[in-house]
Amino acid sequence: MKVRERSQANLDNAPPHEIAQQLKIWTKDVERQHFKPEEKHVREARKEMTDALTNRIAELEAQMQRLSQASLPSVPATRMTETAKIPDLSRVHSGRSLLSRHTDPKVRVLNADSKEQMMKKATSLGFVSSVRTLEADAERHRRCRSG
Repeated sequence: MKVRERSQANLDNAPPHEIAQQLKIWTKDVERQHFKPEEKHVREARKEMTDALTNRIAELEAQMQRLSQASLPSVPATRMTETAKIPDLSRVHSGRSLLSRHTDPKVRVLNADSKEQMMKKATSLGFVSSVRTLEADAERHRRCRSG
């Protein structure tokens, strides 16, 4: 910084070591000015790209949500599993369960054997059938009366 303050406006009559110092300073200034805007530009481009990707992901998630909700009416609101013996396990049975499309399905299972047993992933727990609940019938009836 002090070299800049002491530097002469005209280097024609300056000694060689001052000319060399001034050239070093000018070179560093040019390098700083040349590379910093590029780095800033790259950072800004990365931020823009990140923002664009974040927005696109949000759009896709919203679209997936709309599509999954649009396809839900074809799936009955309430389904039921019947009691069944679990294949490949000794004295293990699934219980009758009501399954709603609005919640994670949970099926009760009974192990009537004295030893602990593990079910494999994707084990069939019986057949699923559509059912109507009294609440759904009452809601349908209310809509028909008010409509």
